[in-house]
Amino acid sequence: MTRTKILTKIKMERIERKNKVYSYIRLSSVNQIKGRSKIRQKETTDNYVLKNDLGEVEYIIDEGVSGYDGSNIETGNFGKFLIRVKNNQIEKGSYLLVESFDRISRENALYVLSIFSNIIDHDITVITLDDNGEYNKKTLESNPGILYTAVGSILKANSESRTKSIRISEAWRNKRNNINKKPP
Repeated sequence: MTRTKILTKIKMERIERKNKVYSYIRLSSVNQIKGRSKIRQKETTDNYVLKNDLGEVEYIIDEGVSGYDGSNIETGNFGKFLIRVKNNQIEKGSYLLVESFDRISRENALYVLSIFSNIIDHDITVITLDDNGEYNKKTLESNPGILYTAVGSILKANSESRTKSIRISEAWRNKRNNINKKPP
């Protein structure tokens, strides 16, 4: 066997031994789709994977899909990923990388916490890249306080979206109310 074939075989065996990595990327607005959001999220994932010597990455991407109304879970690719988790089609010891908790969902905290808990219960480590949070059974048992960080981030995501929704609704209501008014 040639040196190149031996090195290739060693590299492939090393990759096979590494944990599988899933990176969830969600872009909800046209501006995010047209901008650098997708590239930024992929670069952040790639940097984390290289720095931590993790395995191959499978990207799960939802473009133009809301995390506030649950579309990403009901009809999106993230929902399909959760079905794979439920059906034990995701290997134990795998990683789910997200930019932040608000990428998973912006729905109410109890619902999002149940999704988060279900992922952890299936022995999948959740990594939040914005703060390098690592959530799995071991980290939650050794430092239960990190759960407060997770809950706080989940609450913040829902609150921000609710506030934004109210402001947009008010702006449209004002536009409709002022449409027939003549300027002074």
